[in-house]
Amino acid sequence: YTPIEIHSAPATAKYGERYAVRSMSASSALYGRASISVATASRILKNMGIKNKAVYTYNKKDAIKEIKAHASAGKPVLVKVNAKTHNGIRIAGSHHMLVLVGLDDDGYGIFIEPFGGLINYAHMCGRYFKMTVTTLVNYHMDPAKGNYKAPYVTNVSGAGGYILVG
Repeated sequence: YTPIEIHSAPATAKYGERYAVRSMSASSALYGRASISVATASRILKNMGIKNKAVYTYNKKDAIKEIKAHASAGKPVLVKVNAKTHNGIRIAGSHHMLVLVGLDDDGYGIFIEPFGGLINYAHMCGRYFKMTVTTLVNYHMDPAKGNYKAPYVTNVSGAGGYILVG
């Protein structure tokens, strides 16, 4: 699916924005907050010719190792994060996707937001955060369960996972 196809699709097309808005709760639909799933993000990247591997369910220890190795090799990782708070830091309001583009010399992640620009502040609490991959995986991510290949995130079962790009 290309961004144009997603935007212009009819309300019956399960990959389209209108379908997502129709199936979300009234408040979410009102503000247009239909978050795409890891499956859909991976498919969009593949259709654009960008090689990637989507990981929906995982063992946390293995995920930490895989994400660290990928980021250390200079390859981005798209990470679906949740709204949990850990040590006063909440990096998402619901189920958002961040891009891990590398690790600094101290092992902290270097993130960018999907709209571009370095993320310096936690999304909701406005406080500076430094985060290791271990903290990210253990406290701010959930593995998917249930219908995790749904086109949009409508509940926690479809939310989890990450995408290894390249």
